[in-house]
Amino acid sequence: MNRIKRGAIVTKISDNKNVLFKVERIIKSSKNEEALLKGLFVRIIEKIALKDLRVVDRKEVNKYIEDTNKLLEKRIYKRKNRQDLKQIKTGSILHIDGDSCLDNKTLPTCLKHLI
Repeated sequence: MNRIKRGAIVTKISDNKNVLFKVERIIKSSKNEEALLKGLFVRIIEKIALKDLRVVDRKEVNKYIEDTNKLLEKRIYKRKNRQDLKQIKTGSILHIDGDSCLDNKTLPTCLKHLI
């Protein structure tokens, strides 16, 4: 098992490894060690036991990004085809709440310093 430390990219073993997290902090207690996790692509913060985490390597992160991009492209294509049938009114974006890491133009550049 890889030693999990602050800044590592991990997945939860019990959650079918489908969400990527960044380890924000390691919390040690007399009973066990836990990690405070922040979702990379999902807005979520969780506290999970270290024994339920697995470190993700760069290749897996790249595959996750690639798979997610393919899924989003399919959704955009479907929506675009539906827009051809009827016009959809869109609203204005009033506020964008996010991580400063996501302010970068490209996501892989953002993740580069995390791995």
